[in-house]
Amino acid sequence: LGVQTQIIISGTTFDESKKLAMAENQAEFFIDPYGNPQVVAGQGTVGLELFRQLLPLLDGVTELTLIAPIGGGGLLAGTATALRMASLWHPAFQ
Repeated sequence: LGVQTQIIISGTTFDESKKLAMAENQAEFFIDPYGNPQVVAGQGTVGLELFRQLLPLLDGVTELTLIAPIGGGGLLAGTATALRMASLWHPAFQ
């Protein structure tokens, strides 16, 4: 494609790296792994897959608790959003 990419790694934490990239105008395209709606939507596929696998097992289940990992919040946000939508299809998801 003729596109050149340069990866620059700086900083010791995510916040420090992001701050350095923005201050030095190094990031022409910055995709935030926690605050980008498209990343959160992609993470929501985890919740949809959980729902797909659990649905056949839910006969007689009136309440269900799922525990999801949290780091920066993207995976939790996506999973929770997808499972919130699942509550429209099955009352066990509240």
